[in-house]
Amino acid sequence: METNRNGIPGNINRIASVAHAATPGTEGQRTENSFTLSSGQFAALNQVKDQTVRKRFCITGSYFGVRPRKLANGRLVWPAVQISLDSI
Repeated sequence: METNRNGIPGNINRIASVAHAATPGTEGQRTENSFTLSSGQFAALNQVKDQTVRKRFCITGSYFGVRPRKLANGRLVWPAVQISLDSI
């Protein structure tokens, strides 16, 4: 089995790239790169305390319809969107 310079099997990189490839029919949806804000940054953008965002996520699974992505290390990353009354 081939390994890269870090001793990781070579097919791991191929599997990871396939997992992150765009799914057909997902044009116009948020991309992986648009989820860049931490919970604190997302809260500041929406002018609320970061605990408010975390609590709402724990209770409902989203913050007024905005769902974060969970990273492999367990942290949440949020899109750079601002919630308004029109969007609720």
